[in-house]
Amino acid sequence: MMEEDFIMRQIKLVGEGIAVLLKKDISQDTLGEIQREDGSFTSRYDLVLDYLNEGRINEAFLLINSLKYKMSYYDFEQTSSWFCRLLREYQTRNPEQLTEKTYLSYKEKLNDLL
Repeated sequence: MMEEDFIMRQIKLVGEGIAVLLKKDISQDTLGEIQREDGSFTSRYDLVLDYLNEGRINEAFLLINSLKYKMSYYDFEQTSSWFCRLLREYQTRNPEQLTEKTYLSYKEKLNDLL
């Protein structure tokens, strides 16, 4: 019986790994909703994009990092990769506001415990 459970867990992990490879981008549903400062509800996806557009990089990072223990390993890995791509785009538009050292620091913190 334990052998079957082990095999089933391995099959599930392989399936989740394949899903990560096939999954292209993050959707609003993936990140869920959160209450904004003004009391209204919005998707975390939109809030992250708003924060980056306003130059509030650290707030966007904290919002993504707060999902680390709420999501599966694979979902968070996909989410952190998406966020790092957003940071790279932001960095090319605003190199004086996001240095390479800061970018690498955010990336390292997201990958901690993964």
